[in-house]
Amino acid sequence: MTLLAIKHPVQLLCDAQGTYGIGVVSSAVEADHRHPPEVILRPDRLAEAKTHPAALQMIMGGFRHGMFSHMAEERLRQEIHWEMLRRKGLNWPPDDLRWWSKDSEQQARNRQIYHGLRLSSLAVINRLIGEALQAAAEPHALALARRFRFHQRYEIYRPTAASHRALQLTDVFPALGLAIFGLGSSRAKVNLIPEAKRLVEAGAPLRKIAELMGVPMAFRRVKPVAAHLALAVVDAFEDPRLIDAHIPESLKEMKLWLGCIYLAQNVGPDFVQWTSRHATEIGGSLDEVVAILRDIADWVLACYRASVPPHIRRAIRGEERFTPTEGEQFVHRKFNADMSLATVTKLSADWHEAVAANMTGRNFEFPEPGAQAAHSAASTSSLLQAVRTSIERASCCITAAVHTWAGYTLASVTSSQFGRTDRPSRP
Repeated sequence: MTLLAIKHPVQLLCDAQGTYGIGVVSSAVEADHRHPPEVILRPDRLAEAKTHPAALQMIMGGFRHGMFSHMAEERLRQEIHWEMLRRKGLNWPPDDLRWWSKDSEQQARNRQIYHGLRLSSLAVINRLIGEALQAAAEPHALALARRFRFHQRYEIYRPTAASHRALQLTDVFPALGLAIFGLGSSRAKVNLIPEAKRLVEAGAPLRKIAELMGVPMAFRRVKPVAAHLALAVVDAFEDPRLIDAHIPESLKEMKLWLGCIYLAQNVGPDFVQWTSRHATEIGGSLDEVVAILRDIADWVLACYRASVPPHIRRAIRGEERFTPTEGEQFVHRKFNADMSLATVTKLSADWHEAVAANMTGRNFEFPEPGAQAAHSAASTSSLLQAVRTSIERASCCITAAVHTWAGYTLASVTSSQFGRTDRPSRP
């Protein structure tokens, strides 16, 4: 009997027109008030679909904190897995016993059963996913949705599968499509989404819809998987031409560039302009680039504070939050957006050195690296010498004991051979 021939709580959802998705069909699960989400794929039934993340592909792993742990497909797999465990006599949710037993051998056996059924549940759910996608999914909308991140795929699939105009707009302008049809961003104009959807269905020009949502046309070059990063910086640029001039083409550099712009927008427009030119020149991983950029941002903020008289800063921040000096006294050359990367890096490093040299508070002295290494070597040498001495002493004791035992044994044998009754006393 195949795995799909067995009755599982998760099955293909069908109506008179055929398969339209995957969901729970077991009354026992529905009565348990868990209600795992249904993955509805056929366009004519998408109006019934609820908002939840779905990967829209076969899954792997089945672990508690895996990459698909928050997807609808994984939650459906869990229902299959738990039902399989119950049929094996392993209650779910489990009791307080570790692996359902106090016996170590039975625990090992139950653990094997658990992971074996986990793999079986993966095989079942992946077969169901494959059949549902083949029978019910709209292929063009599915291919487009899979270019986005996991948590945004179903949000993109639902409108693009139901509307050809929504599919065209999202394919041409992924960032704008995500702002209108997806979860979007905290900076997206959520209150204008209904009007934007109306314009999409009416066939309005793309530029008009982008202006309504506040998404620069230059973000058309942003790839779908990085669209959420673009929506986070839609308000960062005073001159959108900077996007066309400096945004990289490769996905890796594009995500790095957008991440740097996100950090720079909290500093000021001049720093955004400088970052857009030099973000990809810093070099290194994302964490390294962000760390360097944060240090530069601290210096840039100090430059801005140095340009504002203290009495104005006092009036803005108030007496409680006002500090007469916050490092701006060490700025000897102020930031300019036209500076080169080498100049900015050098000025930032000098400023950080001056601030560190004039910090107040407890002074902790650290030993010199050479002295610490010499002390460590001396300690290691002393330890080795003590171990060597202990081994030598133990060896001498063992040798003496062996010699004593040998003499006692020889005396015993000799006395027994020559009829002597006196024997040496045991040590």
